[in-house]
Amino acid sequence: MSSPGDWYAQLPPICKLFGTSCMLATILSMAGVVNPYTLILDWNMVFYKFQVWRLVTNFIFLGSFDISFLIRMLMIVRYGVILEKTTFEGRTADFAFMLVFGILVLLAGSAVMPFMRMPVFSSTLVFMIVYMWSRNNADQPVSIWGVFQLKAFWLPWALMAFTVLMGGSPLGDFYGILVGHLYYFLVELHPRAGGSTYVKTPQFFREFIDRTYGGYGFVNPAYQAPRAAPQMFRGRGRRLGDN
Repeated sequence: MSSPGDWYAQLPPICKLFGTSCMLATILSMAGVVNPYTLILDWNMVFYKFQVWRLVTNFIFLGSFDISFLIRMLMIVRYGVILEKTTFEGRTADFAFMLVFGILVLLAGSAVMPFMRMPVFSSTLVFMIVYMWSRNNADQPVSIWGVFQLKAFWLPWALMAFTVLMGGSPLGDFYGILVGHLYYFLVELHPRAGGSTYVKTPQFFREFIDRTYGGYGFVNPAYQAPRAAPQMFRGRGRRLGDN
């Protein structure tokens, strides 16, 4: 049986970076090392105080240690890791650029459309990942906490409903679904229908990932996608672009 250290070492790089950053942001804020307000997205502070780090930190700050934090981290571990290791196997640059695309779209929408302005988009980015997993595993059976059975296609909507039941706002979750669908449409659906591919990972970004991780992608030869995954997801992923 592998140790927690071995498990962490085998995580794919982008989900490892994202999840670790979210954990550190919460730990530092709760320990009083960092003021949580300095992590949220405040356009006035960005434009007039040049606190440009807020453009990034709002995507990794999941708030305090509560049930919502734990659920979001679980989503990264369960859906993000499987997505990066299956659909995006060997294509770390593409997976990373998918998140960059989501970040840029959310920032642009927040900047020009007041109704999209939120203090943090971390949960939204997590929901984008969940949506991408659900589209690439649409027919896989999913069990939510062993109670509800549904196809993976409906998982993001079911989780958004759960957010409402917990007393939270569904807007952040919905924006994640919306941005995820925009990416999926531009990269997968539109080209499959004979249209042009408008979103491609830039070469300079691939070269950056190559220098950072020693290759364009991450392949763990020892990894085998589970035949049946417990609780929230089941089944194997598929590569983006497969029929």
